[in-house]
Amino acid sequence: MNKIILTEYGSIIQKMAEKAMTIENRDERTAYANAVVKLMCSLNPKVKQMPDYQSKVWNQLAYMTDYKLDIDWPVKVIRPEDKLPLQRIPYDVHQIRFRQYGNLVEQMLLQASKIENEEERNLAVAQISDRMRKIMKIKKGNNNDCRIESDIQQYMDAFSSK
Repeated sequence: MNKIILTEYGSIIQKMAEKAMTIENRDERTAYANAVVKLMCSLNPKVKQMPDYQSKVWNQLAYMTDYKLDIDWPVKVIRPEDKLPLQRIPYDVHQIRFRQYGNLVEQMLLQASKIENEEERNLAVAQISDRMRKIMKIKKGNNNDCRIESDIQQYMDAFSSK
């Protein structure tokens, strides 16, 4: 006996798939494959909850037979070589000065540093520092005001030098 390819169906379905390949008449082979697929659906009822489950089950049967089963397929069988290769997602990777606050706080402080009116800038920085205190309270369990003021000052100095 060959190695079980899809363990969720067990060795019985594997043997039935192998037997389907030995049937000479194409119509009988197709009818037998239909019976195998119905049995696969009854053995694994979770598959019926999936969208387009018929296609999935027929593709699994094709996979079990190494795509060599010659029948009238009711769905388009997708071979692994037919699938498009996965493309890597480009991530916007940049250095965050203080990771505990995250990129959004850094972006907010950058925008605040660009505000011309000193009163509005101080109000914006005060609101951002409240957010930073909340972040520190959640992540570290405390909100060290001296550290937050120091971090804000380092941000503002770095942004003003740009």
